[in-house]
Order: sequence, then C-alpha cells, then structure tokens
Amino acid sequence: MPHVYQMFMLALEQGKQSAEDLADFVWEFLDSVGERLVRNGQRVEEKDENIKEFTTMANAFLTRKRPLLQALAVM
Repeated sequence: MPHVYQMFMLALEQGKQSAEDLADFVWEFLDSVGERLVRNGQRVEEKDENIKEFTTMANAFLTRKRPLLQALAVM
C-alpha cells in the first residue's frame, strides 16, 4: 500500500474526514520532513500544487480504497 494511503488511514484515525483534511494532514507531515510529491520525475515544490494532488488522491482513496479496506477489515 502506498505510504500516502497509509497516511490517509492515520488521518482518518485521528478524526479527519474530508479529502481536503486528509490532503492537509499529508502535506503537513511531508513538509515537516522536507519531502515533496514527485510527478513525472520532478519534485513538486509549491504547497498549492502538492495539496491539489493530495486532494485528488484522497478523493480516490475515500471513494474506492477505503470501502475495500473496510470490507477486508483492514480499517
């Protein structure tokens, strides 16, 4: 499972609910350790671009991955 999805799961455990909240949670953590999203082999440095991409990923996670993980009793 991608570490971003693992961080989404942690955010959910901490009471975050919306895709935007999950994206902010991931951004705050990655920013604190100096990590950035990599797209097409290039680091995405801008906060807004990172959050936009993480929000897209969080929406996909919430609508497709979370139900599967819940059905498998992973979450």
